[in-house]
Amino acid sequence: MSDSLEVQIEAERVRSSTGPEHSEPIQTRTMAELFVQQGSIGKAIEIFRQLASLDPDDALLRARLAELEDEVENPQASSEEIVEDGLTIGLYFQNLLEFDPTTEPDDS
Repeated sequence: MSDSLEVQIEAERVRSSTGPEHSEPIQTRTMAELFVQQGSIGKAIEIFRQLASLDPDDALLRARLAELEDEVENPQASSEEIVEDGLTIGLYFQNLLEFDPTTEPDDS
């Protein structure tokens, strides 16, 4: 076999191999969270399910998956939680602005 034919065969073998450019995208928590930020909760849930199947002992991963699944099943509840959190934060900052460090604590 000639050298040029061997080079062509090797080049074809390399092209047909499954290198990183031909493989599936790597699924990570970061990628899933990016989907959440973009509003693609379904895609995020798919990734979290894949990750949970690879590491079923990861409690944080399973908790995040459950949180997202609950958000999809009960969209009204999750938006109400956001409002409640917003009010709590607002009250915290209002109290912080009204705080006077020169006064003594009231022990009554």
